[in-house]
Amino acid sequence: MFAYFRFSLPRAVTEQLVERLGHLKTSPLTAAALKKLKSFQAKSGTTPGVYVIYLDQCAVYAGKAEDVAERLAQHLWKLSGRRGIDPEQIKVKALLLDENWSTSTYFC
Repeated sequence: MFAYFRFSLPRAVTEQLVERLGHLKTSPLTAAALKKLKSFQAKSGTTPGVYVIYLDQCAVYAGKAEDVAERLAQHLWKLSGRRGIDPEQIKVKALLLDENWSTSTYFC
């Protein structure tokens, strides 16, 4: 008649985000791609989200941001000055989150 259920909201949300990101294609991390992302953000009416940066098709960094396009622009600027990294090697996936979710609370 009674049971105890231990539920981890952060784990559940993270698993869903990882699954959804897995279905997205990578995009080059370029100014043109970021312009398209900004347009998508404007149409969606939301800017926060999560993203994954890939180097040669290998995930090397996952992050969260209150403004994904702005944060990825910062990454692009930093990576453009790195020696030994061809910008063609850098790809990205980004997932905007509904305004009801705080990226700082639910993504690990």
